[in-house]
Amino acid sequence: MVPATTRPSAAQTVLVLAAFAAEFLLFFYGRNAFGPYVSPVLYVGASLLFTAAAWRALRNQPYILGAASAMRPRWAYPVAMGLLAVALYPRLREIIEQYPVDVKMSDVLPSIEIYLRRFQTGQPVYALITEFGYDLSPTYLPMMWLPYLLPDALNVDYRWLGLWVLAVGALLYAYRLASTAPSLYGGILKLLLPLVLFWPLLGHDTHILGLSIETMIIGYYFILVAGILSQSTAFRAVGLLLCLLSRFSLLFWIPFYLWLIYRHEGPKRAFWLVALVAIGVLGIYVIPFLSADWSAFMKGQGAYTAAAVAEWQNNVGPDGLPTQLFRGVGLASLFYKYAPGDFAARINLLRGVHLVATVGSVAAVAAWYWLRRHRLTLDYRHLALLALKLNLTFFYAFIQVPYDNLLLLVPFMSVWIILCLKEPEASPAQS
Repeated sequence: MVPATTRPSAAQTVLVLAAFAAEFLLFFYGRNAFGPYVSPVLYVGASLLFTAAAWRALRNQPYILGAASAMRPRWAYPVAMGLLAVALYPRLREIIEQYPVDVKMSDVLPSIEIYLRRFQTGQPVYALITEFGYDLSPTYLPMMWLPYLLPDALNVDYRWLGLWVLAVGALLYAYRLASTAPSLYGGILKLLLPLVLFWPLLGHDTHILGLSIETMIIGYYFILVAGILSQSTAFRAVGLLLCLLSRFSLLFWIPFYLWLIYRHEGPKRAFWLVALVAIGVLGIYVIPFLSADWSAFMKGQGAYTAAAVAEWQNNVGPDGLPTQLFRGVGLASLFYKYAPGDFAARINLLRGVHLVATVGSVAAVAAWYWLRRHRLTLDYRHLALLALKLNLTFFYAFIQVPYDNLLLLVPFMSVWIILCLKEPEASPAQS
């Protein structure tokens, strides 16, 4: 029997950091290093190893916030994070200027502009888009485009909004870090972890910043996790709405999270969280947009499938293989190579496995939680965070087209889990 501890052992912490390093290297600098079939398996394996190692390290650690140090007051970490963000401004401006908005390179930003113009002029936002020379069913949920009213009003490049949102998320991360009262070196290490993940985007992966809006999505999830680790129902509702109404990657995780709130904080808290999220979904999406065309959502999902078929068939590289499938970060390459049938059959098989894996990951955690509910040693907030990481790992591992910008969210979630880890005991715990 493992004795109860309040801190992970040095060995447990080293394993978590080693798995994080593997996840980081396989996604960025070692992407496709082992070929398009082995590399994605290793990458997903690193994410799963990280989650398992973090579960072991956190399982006996209570959720207790530390007192602010007189030498390192609580505001010191957010200020340091803010200064780091300001220091990156010149490089970020260079990257944005390097990538002019061009529908031939990416239709993300041009699509957002069409959404905004339709909204501002009272036209149906989710009507068929024909301005690009081909028909495109709108797929973006409101929080993917509605916030861009702000940079549009300020007449600044839309891509700055994603960086602003990520900066807000980073400041929340720094504030939460300060509340754990880390040691000097531990605090510096954890403060720099988001920057470590962001650094490759300033170098060889600049296309993610120049052609996509993933920084906004990552910022949303940072806000969500900050809410998970808070006691504010309103804060949690904001995080859930931002993520749910941008991409529904966490859709199957939400019921489990609400169940945790119900069991550990009481039905009143759970009810108000459900009510606030429901009001937000109705007020931001269903009533103003979906009610105008109840088929718009399913048309959007059909457009995603059509885009996936196009990527599988047409966007091929010199080797004759679909470029986006064979970049070493998603398991779609295995289905392309080894699944039976034509493209449609292989994609449908992948979609089925994607659904089973995504739902199954949450169901497995929920079943484990129910069986262990009377002797649970893992704090429910840590459990919620680990379950979210696991769910996102499977969701993006089996996505039909594993664009690297989409999968970027998975390693960024790891920094929050590392933040939750207390520093190791002076001597290794007996196992």
